[in-house]
Parts: sequence; structure tokens; C-alpha cells
Amino acid sequence: MGAAFLTHNVPGAWKSQDWTDAVVAVTRLVGSNDHTMMEWSDYSKSYEKPIYQVAEARGAHLELAKQVEEVHDYRFRYPRLLRSAFNHPSYPTAWSDGIPSYQRLEFLGDSLLDMACISHIFYNYPDKDPQWLTEHKMAMVSNKFLGAVCVLVGFHKHIRQNSSITTAQIDEYVEELEGAEKVANGAKDFWTTVKDPPKVSLGLQGRARETM
Repeated sequence: MGAAFLTHNVPGAWKSQDWTDAVVAVTRLVGSNDHTMMEWSDYSKSYEKPIYQVAEARGAHLELAKQVEEVHDYRFRYPRLLRSAFNHPSYPTAWSDGIPSYQRLEFLGDSLLDMACISHIFYNYPDKDPQWLTEHKMAMVSNKFLGAVCVLVGFHKHIRQNSSITTAQIDEYVEELEGAEKVANGAKDFWTTVKDPPKVSLGLQGRARETM
């Protein structure tokens, strides 16, 4: 699989037609009526955007997109999908405008982060051994690092949840992280000196990325 990937994948020059054989191979391997794709474009053709995503965005959804775009270079087509990325499971369904929690986006976003980080270090460090690659990938997608990134870009401010315990945990973590940054004298690894972030903030980077 790795050899096939390297054969067809050209960084910066990806072409869907190069992956037709791979799509067909997966279809034959799975052998299911639920997976009948024969070329790359069949995946997008078979997907239907959920109703909550394409429904008309309200003012609050547009304002959230505006705030996130101030620190993120992507422009969101679906503000309601972005809102989902910040909806904690504890947030009451009756208050959510029909927008689900972030759990499905977190599942997918984590995989996309893995793929992006693996591709980056594999191609940019061709002389490194598997142990080095594994250790650095783990650090790049670690809860500790991503939690710190989310706080530094302010994503934690947009979380909607209904738990006083979660609120206290987030506030405590943010205070500790900001304090560590102030005394770090410019050191980039200050985030390694604080405790692990609360679970609610672990996947925010991946969830927001997935809303693209």
C-alpha cells in the first residue's frame, strides 16, 4: 500500500485519475452494495450534505464564522457546519438549532490531521528512520499540543456546552497555559510544561479543520 501510494502521489500535483485503480481495488475488496465506487469522483457524487449543514445560516452562525476567520485563512461556506464543530455533547439539543455536537466531525478531523502530519514529515524528512517519524507524528497530533494550539488561536472561546465542571476545567487550563507562555521567554515548547488540556478542547483543531 505504501509503495502504491508513493508511485501515484506527487506532492503539489495530485490528480484524481491517478487513483482510479485504488478506488476499484477498495470496491472489490469490500464487496458490498454500500460501496460501488469505480472512480474518485463517485465518492462526492454519493454523498448528500446533511440538512442542518445547508439550512440558512442565522446571524449568530455568521458571526461565529467571522470571528474564526479572523485567525484562520479559510472562508467557510457552511457556517452551521462550523457551529457544529464547537457544540459540546452536553449542549441541549433544544437549544442547538438542529445542529449536532462535534463528535462525528472529531472522528473525521482526527484522521485528517494524522494524514496531513504524516505526509509533511514523510516527504520533508526522507533521511529519518521510522522511530523518529512515529515519535514526531505523535507529538504533532498529541492532545497536549493541539489543546494548546486551540487556546492560542482562541477556539476555546466558541465552545457551547452546559457543564459548570467543564467550564472550570477550561478556565483553569487556559490560565495555566497563558502563565507558562509569559515565563517562557519566547521558548516554543512552553506548552509541554502544563498539564493535559480538558477533553472538550482536544479535538477542536481537527473539528474546525473538517468544516472546510
